[in-house]
Amino acid sequence: MIGVLFALACWTRYEAWPVTASALAAAVWVRGRRGEPLAVAGRHVASIAAYPALAIVSFAVLSRVVGGEWLTTSGFFVPENEALGDPVLAAAQVWSGARGLSGPLLMALALLGMGTLVAKALSDRQRAGMIVVLSLVTTAAVPWVAFLDGHPFRIRYMIPLIAIQAVAAGAATILLRRWRLAGAIILLGVVSYELRPLDLQAPMVVEAQWDRPNLALRDGVTACLGTPQPGAKIMASMGSLAHYMQQASQAGFRLSHFLHEGNGDIWIAAFTGSPRPFADWVLIEEKAEGGDMLAIRARQDAHFLDGYSRVCEGAGLALYRRD
Repeated sequence: MIGVLFALACWTRYEAWPVTASALAAAVWVRGRRGEPLAVAGRHVASIAAYPALAIVSFAVLSRVVGGEWLTTSGFFVPENEALGDPVLAAAQVWSGARGLSGPLLMALALLGMGTLVAKALSDRQRAGMIVVLSLVTTAAVPWVAFLDGHPFRIRYMIPLIAIQAVAAGAATILLRRWRLAGAIILLGVVSYELRPLDLQAPMVVEAQWDRPNLALRDGVTACLGTPQPGAKIMASMGSLAHYMQQASQAGFRLSHFLHEGNGDIWIAAFTGSPRPFADWVLIEEKAEGGDMLAIRARQDAHFLDGYSRVCEGAGLALYRRD
């Protein structure tokens, strides 16, 4: 059952991959710490690891079939983060984002809790399993790698780190026996002071509303498309314009009206060659994060949009119609 849960998590979020790997590695250490030979411990944990391993392999195969790559790691953004190639600055951005989502006091309590978990696991064999909980901190690996690759800073990428903060802060109050009551009072005070779930100026709330001014402008682009026509296709990148596809549904457009990465070989042929045989329209995000993969393709190949005319634009979107 545990292996199945790990597999489902790996299919759901990339952050689950490092958590799964570190949790399974910690489990081997725990069993060894309790006196079990490492070879035996490895076999026991391997029976669990088989499920997430199969999930990741099947994910890669499906990615290869649909998108032509075992794991798509490029084409989603233009590298413009100042942390590009700087592991220390990338780590600082992860730390800053996690602190912004909670607060410095809660972060301090979480660090105290993590230190307590490590100390208990190392000093007491019966409590060695506590160290497995710390695998949750490895969710930081995903935003760290993204920022290191130049991905623009987004505070929402640090949201999974809230889980380890909650667990560790709670551990700080429970595991210190003589200070449990005082710790609980302090924790409640810190949570009441730093966490404001209804604050309209909270970093995540503000970031989530960045796009609101663009809604009306994009409606103008949708108006240029007219009414949905049977068989007519709009080539657009799901990686950058999934939100627009959802917005366009209010005008009657369905996902089937769009030619996107999920269309496999047809998308690959249109993207690497010419969209003209496949798409009546081409919709490109030209500004957000430096432009999407279609914008980059059009910049690299001056003939990519041959046979199309630019007919409409708004909120960074450019709409081309096949002549």
